[in-house]
Amino acid sequence: MSSDTPETPNLINTSEKPEKATIALDDEEEPLHLPVFRVTAKFFLVPIIIAIGIAGTLAFITYEMAGIQIEATPVSEEGEFGQFGGALFNGLFFTLIAGVSSILIYYLVKKRGLNAFRVILSVTFLFLGVILTIFFGWGILIIFALPEWSLYLLYAIAGITGCLLTYIFHSNKFSMRSKNTVVMIFGIYIGAFMGIIMPTWTTMMILIGISIWDIISVRRGPIKKIFQLIDKDFQDSEGEREKENSQISKEEFRNAPMDIGIGDIAFYALLASHALISTNSFIVWGTTTLGILIGAAWTLKLIRRNRILPGLPLSIFIGIGLYWLGVYINTQIQFLLFFN
Repeated sequence: MSSDTPETPNLINTSEKPEKATIALDDEEEPLHLPVFRVTAKFFLVPIIIAIGIAGTLAFITYEMAGIQIEATPVSEEGEFGQFGGALFNGLFFTLIAGVSSILIYYLVKKRGLNAFRVILSVTFLFLGVILTIFFGWGILIIFALPEWSLYLLYAIAGITGCLLTYIFHSNKFSMRSKNTVVMIFGIYIGAFMGIIMPTWTTMMILIGISIWDIISVRRGPIKKIFQLIDKDFQDSEGEREKENSQISKEEFRNAPMDIGIGDIAFYALLASHALISTNSFIVWGTTTLGILIGAAWTLKLIRRNRILPGLPLSIFIGIGLYWLGVYINTQIQFLLFFN
């Protein structure tokens, strides 16, 4: 998996020997840990389901039970640009940030080496770990009406949490399962947080814009180039590897390791979480989740013939489509109940 934004969206890769796919370092360098959730193909949908479920619960508790309802966008959908214009601007803004960030990271890694990538990941993980733990912890304080002094305890817990998560991920002393847990926590954190603070049309525009950028970046852009820097064999034998993947048997493929990026997890969680809290309907949440899983399963099927694929487009586009189908179904049910 490679890096697209500071939250690191999003590509999925498969290799029978994952250590060769993620390490291309000198003998004196430590292995580079990428922000991905590693799982075998037969369990590919499991972490996605877990992330969607936990993120939706966390967002619902924070938004509905704690009443933390904050809108944080560059342009308000109720401002002078109108709902669609404001959402379009916000979508383009965040897509531009994702694009510029990924390009800057690529050139920084190219000029400064993989240690620069480690520093970027460490700083990002530490910052997000502290800030998002405080954000969701604040909701717990409100729900249980805890005294004012508990806020200082929350700050201490957040600092420890951020440092601990960053250390676990970047240390060689911990297993892949531990690193998977860290990636899952951050994916859930980011998805639930963005699902709360983004209005509906802005959410849709951001997801569409990032998905389109995902396609460009994975096939010909900075994600592919960063992956080439990390895996030197990739740039010389990509076509051969794709051909080999297409010939792999179903049983071998089921047991092949897959990398689901932290950005993929975050944006799946974002769409599903926002579907739940924006409509307060489990019907809409269910149809949206179904769309995400259909897209993920379809992507998995296509991976058999590809070295890397963008993880977002199919899941996001199908998920958005089924979100609006769920809204329609929910509206019709409420209409029928009202007149009966």
